[in-house]
Amino acid sequence: MDNRLIVPGTEVLCIVLHHLSFPTRLDDIIKEFGCEGSEISQIYQWGIAHICALFSNVLYWDKDQLTLEVLWEYADAVRDASAPYVDCFGFMDSTYWH
Repeated sequence: MDNRLIVPGTEVLCIVLHHLSFPTRLDDIIKEFGCEGSEISQIYQWGIAHICALFSNVLYWDKDQLTLEVLWEYADAVRDASAPYVDCFGFMDSTYWH
């Protein structure tokens, strides 16, 4: 990492997966992993950049398969599973469309 943080690869992966799988605030992740907020952010950003660099050839938006109808189907499935959000589709970069 550029800021001289030394973090095992498994911990980087755990932080990235935790952040992507749970809609939690930074404070919650800090408690879980015992790092400062700035460190968690740097580890997460580095992990995402590393994954994108390694797998950029297979990470792309397939507009033929991910149509608006399919996205609505996914949003409906999330809603039907008693998710806290209605008509919401999340993206890997933690933004969302509502």
